[in-house]
Amino acid sequence: YANIVPTDKWRSAMTIPRDLGIEEVGGKYLLTSHPVPELDALNKEEVKLENVDASNVDLTAKLGKFSLPARFHFTTDQIDNFSFTLSNDAREKVVAGYDKASNSYYVDRTNSGKVSFEKGFGAKHIAPRFSGKSNMDMTLIIDQASIELFADNGLTVMTQIFFPNTPFNKIALQSPDHFMIKSLQYNSLKSIWK
Repeated sequence: YANIVPTDKWRSAMTIPRDLGIEEVGGKYLLTSHPVPELDALNKEEVKLENVDASNVDLTAKLGKFSLPARFHFTTDQIDNFSFTLSNDAREKVVAGYDKASNSYYVDRTNSGKVSFEKGFGAKHIAPRFSGKSNMDMTLIIDQASIELFADNGLTVMTQIFFPNTPFNKIALQSPDHFMIKSLQYNSLKSIWK
């Protein structure tokens, strides 16, 4: 059973190297995908937060400093509606999150900057949640022009590119349901080009 969900024709196949695996879910064997451990060599600054009420959190302020490229990893004891919003001073944004009603993860680049060059580019793209567990883990790896989402031990993975007019410099977390994040880790990453 293949759980690979193409999100759009404009995405790159992969922006970072990955380790692949197999996990059994509901009697089916599904592909998992994780960032390679060697990516840890790019870690710079690290900030850890615990027991975060995700109602409306300005993560930029909580982190003290936010820069790209970056990695966010968080875990929860339950799953509910939430979103991470990456934005800039030009009111452009990319939103990644989870929608409980459709049981799916999404990346919305409707207002992400340059989107008019192709009809389907500026849209909300979704991928189903395959895990049936009540808890969740997610890693977001973000650079100046892409976001990669790895959820539920790599069972759901999305890669999206975007073209903001000015660099994204803010990140926020929202949930209408007082969603609690058990732990959140932020790492700024060294560029491989410098």
